[in-house]
Amino acid sequence: MPVNDNKSVINVDQQDTDEMSVLNHFRQLTKMRNSSLTLIYGEYHLLLPELESVYVYTRGADDDLIVVLLNFKDCLVNIKVPLDSIPNNVLINN
Repeated sequence: MPVNDNKSVINVDQQDTDEMSVLNHFRQLTKMRNSSLTLIYGEYHLLLPELESVYVYTRGADDDLIVVLLNFKDCLVNIKVPLDSIPNNVLINN
């Protein structure tokens, strides 16, 4: 398999030391999911299915609710999440 020409810029060694790298973001997401029973077993509810560039859903179990917002655009998107109460703490952001 050929190696990409940008191997000196984009590689595990470089990303391992960069806290904002895709590799470390993925590690944080994996760690968070593996340590959250709500993310593993919580009930899934899709919100705003009509939006093509934003994926919004909740995972809930008992009194714990996690709202997941994923923006696939390269700019900020303003949306109104149709929930009575939204948790006000951000667990992870990129």
